Amino acid sequence: MDRSRFPLFSCLRWACSGFLFATVLAAAQPANLSGTWTLNKDLSDKPPAGMHAWKSQGAESQAPSETAPQDTEKKGHHGKMDFQKAFGTLTIQQTGDRIVMKNGWRERILYTDGRLITENGPRGAAEVHARWEDGRMIVDAQSERGGARTETYSVVDGQLIITTHLDAHGNMPELNLRRVYDAAAPAN
Repeated sequence: MDRSRFPLFSCLRWACSGFLFATVLAAAQPANLSGTWTLNKDLSDKPPAGMHAWKSQGAESQAPSETAPQDTEKKGHHGKMDFQKAFGTLTIQQTGDRIVMKNGWRERILYTDGRLITENGPRGAAEVHARWEDGRMIVDAQSERGGARTETYSVVDGQLIITTHLDAHGNMPELNLRRVYDAAAPAN
């Protein structure tokens, strides 16, 4: 091989390696979920008929807190509650591996650094693990007294998409729900 071509091939090899490395790093970056999001009820799934039976058996605490109901009012522990007011707005603050989600009355803190956390609810504790996978945040939860739940958070075309899969447990059916949130308009 001609020695004058060696530096050219070497530079070309390093340039290609650098491009591939940068591509892998860019693909591994987590999505930016930060912001205030408003539930788009028209694009979100309505709870399936089976969910009413599921809730009537006392498993309501395992339902995702941002589930869209079939109407705008829902009976809670203290009478009627306006769903859009309580759950229609989701605020996410993302700082490094710490994710803080505020949805109505509920604040949820997740860590995507591999740590396992415990969330307490009316039906007992759930072990929760959050991680990044292909630019999406995946949250796996296993309740003491219920089936497993997997939530996937992604931003697609400026909308926050949350898909929730609830495993069948006992006589409660498997559920899949998709909620779509639009970025809230900035306050003037």
